[in-house]
Amino acid sequence: MASCVAALVCTLTACDHKVSISNNGVVANGSNATASALTKDSTFEQKAAYAIGASLGEYVANLKQGQEQFIGELPTELVINGFSEGIKGQSSLKRNEIETILKDLDKKIQEKLEAEAKKAASDNLKAGKEFLKENHELHKLLKNVYEKLSCAEQTVALKESVYSQKKVYMNE
Repeated sequence: MASCVAALVCTLTACDHKVSISNNGVVANGSNATASALTKDSTFEQKAAYAIGASLGEYVANLKQGQEQFIGELPTELVINGFSEGIKGQSSLKRNEIETILKDLDKKIQEKLEAEAKKAASDNLKAGKEFLKENHELHKLLKNVYEKLSCAEQTVALKESVYSQKKVYMNE
């Protein structure tokens, strides 16, 4: 599922890549420039084919980098081999094997995300309990002081407390 979502996001943004062709046939994408078979005289179809390849390459590089943070390094050579064989219709894996592996990959990523979410929730719960404990002690202290005040002093203290809370609430 995670790779499907990533594919959708990257596919929707792939058209934003800027590829320019200089007079000497160098294709530049941002600050990276690489020699290519394209020249200023290349046909639209040649440029479109290159643009599709460049866009797919950038997408795969981003996908690979994103998934590596969850499952470890993915050998670039195997990604390229899989792509090359797949585009030729000569994959070393059967379609059902590919689907099973990608589902397992999504499952691993999901498990990692869930583990990270559980840790964050646990850390937040711990911090929340500590906050409540600290404020409970403060509440007990204030309650003891308040109980020692006379009835008139309690009324003044209560009015001042309500007034100060109103100022905080009203951002005054």
